[in-house]
Amino acid sequence: MVCNGPPTGGPTMSHVLNSIVSALGLAQDALEHLHLHTAGALPSTFEVTEL
Repeated sequence: MVCNGPPTGGPTMSHVLNSIVSALGLAQDALEHLHLHTAGALPSTFEVTEL
């Protein structure tokens, strides 16, 4: 998603959605990073709780 619309004096819905998607992407990357570091110690727990 790229926000190419003209500025409206405030954040547009697409811009807000872009920010949310970016934040979720960073959170997912962080969770995957933690998963890589903890999978060796808690493999069964992560396999069960992984969505």
